[in-house]
Amino acid sequence: MSDFVSVITPNTDLTVADFDGRGPGTSTNLSTGDIRRKYNFGSRVSELSIPQDPFFRFLSQAAKKPTDDPQFKYTEKRPSFNKRYAYVMGYVQNDGQDEFADSTIEAYNDGGTGTSVAVGDTLKLYMAGDYKYQGNVQNVYGNTSNKVDVGASGTTPKFFLPGQLIKIPTMTDGASATTSWGASYILARISSVDASSYEGSAKDSKYPTVVECKVVKAPDSSYVGFAGYYNNNFGPGGAAGDEVVADQSIASLLERSRTYVVGSAHAEGSGFPETWIDQPYQSNHGLTQIWKTSMAMTNTARATVLKFESSEWARVWREKLIEHKWDIETSLLFGSQYTDGDSIQYTQGAV
Repeated sequence: MSDFVSVITPNTDLTVADFDGRGPGTSTNLSTGDIRRKYNFGSRVSELSIPQDPFFRFLSQAAKKPTDDPQFKYTEKRPSFNKRYAYVMGYVQNDGQDEFADSTIEAYNDGGTGTSVAVGDTLKLYMAGDYKYQGNVQNVYGNTSNKVDVGASGTTPKFFLPGQLIKIPTMTDGASATTSWGASYILARISSVDASSYEGSAKDSKYPTVVECKVVKAPDSSYVGFAGYYNNNFGPGGAAGDEVVADQSIASLLERSRTYVVGSAHAEGSGFPETWIDQPYQSNHGLTQIWKTSMAMTNTARATVLKFESSEWARVWREKLIEHKWDIETSLLFGSQYTDGDSIQYTQGAV
């Protein structure tokens, strides 16, 4: 009868918890869990492969060079070929008067405005820059503490030359929004340049280059205002009179009001054109930073045999090396250069 019952209701509970045994102390003081079942418990452990982590792998590619001085100097070189742009901040009217509060395109040679400006007409423009020509130091998006405003001292464009073609963006005349900025453009060939008169003497509180050019492509009839104006006030920052551009996106706003050099055109046998000298170098200094990561283990702990690692010391050593490298590389990304009152130095990060 007992056999029959055991078949009908077989024993399915094979787990036996660790229990108190005889002898000094009790076995549960060093509990090993279930003492009968193995649960196919192997010796392998799943572990995250740090070198394959995208963040860690990216930072591992950062160049690292030794230095023999905790305060070191270096030089940055910023090319100028892709920075040959400026903003039309104003123009000279047919009567010789300056105009800085009207976006309407006006020909210097005959006073024609808007749709009356035709191919062959002359424009005389005040062109303002938004980066320092010494070192080609430009704005960092969102960093307004070290900003370079449009037309600030040291931003006078030096790259304009006679014979160059410039693409001048246009917009709806007198627009009170930025939506039409750069909707069309004028193409003009430069005939003369004055980059020295206002390099040290401000014109309308800015330091522009004067460019006289001949229209090659006339303005579209729907867009006869210079882009970069807001309610007939120069405002490349997106509002009337706003000349701060460090807080504006290049792609969504600034690019649509920038006048670019787009080549040159010369007559056959006209000889060598003029040239210009750029200054792409800027020196700076950096600080080293001391990182420390410690580890410690007693000889008894080192001699203890563990289940998953043949050497706990080697495991901790490996983890600490990764931790140390991780700390260094996150500092290289997010650090800010600084020396505090205790003479502790902090290195500059990439962000």
